[in-house]
Amino acid sequence: MLRLFLLILFSLSCGPLLAQTKLSGADKFNCFQLDPPTQPVETIAACSVFIDTAGAPPLEKLDARVYRAIAYRALGNFEDSESDLLAVLDAEPDHTQTLRMLAWTYREWGRPTDAEEIYTRVLAVDPHWQGWLSRCAVRVDLGLYEAAIQDCAEAEKQWQPDRLNYPLVPYDFAYFTALSLNYLERYDEAYEAAIAYADGKDISGRLYHQAGVALWNGGQNLPALDLVLEGLRLYPEDPDLLDFLSQAGVRQ
Repeated sequence: MLRLFLLILFSLSCGPLLAQTKLSGADKFNCFQLDPPTQPVETIAACSVFIDTAGAPPLEKLDARVYRAIAYRALGNFEDSESDLLAVLDAEPDHTQTLRMLAWTYREWGRPTDAEEIYTRVLAVDPHWQGWLSRCAVRVDLGLYEAAIQDCAEAEKQWQPDRLNYPLVPYDFAYFTALSLNYLERYDEAYEAAIAYADGKDISGRLYHQAGVALWNGGQNLPALDLVLEGLRLYPEDPDLLDFLSQAGVRQ
């Protein structure tokens, strides 16, 4: 389920960072025209050419390293992702967005403790909602569920939907909150957190799944099955919903 969350964070990480890069449609090697999460191989090739181009502006080369780092991460090449991000931080050590990207690379690398340390350091100087949300996810990985709930609540408080166009962000708040509450066996609260956004507009049936888990573990088996089946009508290939039915002994 958490993989779905990565796509959102990848999209938030893209865009001009250190320099206001001017795109050129005539430059076929301009890596800034590519989407690193969905075009990682092409991004690595194009950005490598750009980085090695004599005379390219230094700040734009740093941006190219960030794009390439995201692409490396998408391919699971965490060492090269880290190397590019550290190179950027050598030039701009206090660039908080790059630090957040490095933290997420560590999380994907299976180093949640390192990720949490960086997010905590960054949030002390830049309390951006993305940092709170990312640390919320990392703290779920670490089993720090109470702290994760607090981070997601802070992220929701900081988020300003009138200034951004990320419609799935509230679903992330709800998902990680409900997931944490289920782990804490606070099933009524988990159900309320999940069902509030189980409206069919999310990227998956993850909230229907969390709400169903809360109902089932709270002893409401039939309503849980009804809700999971409702979710499957909207997300017929959702693996978590299908697994729920399988574990409940329901054949499709």
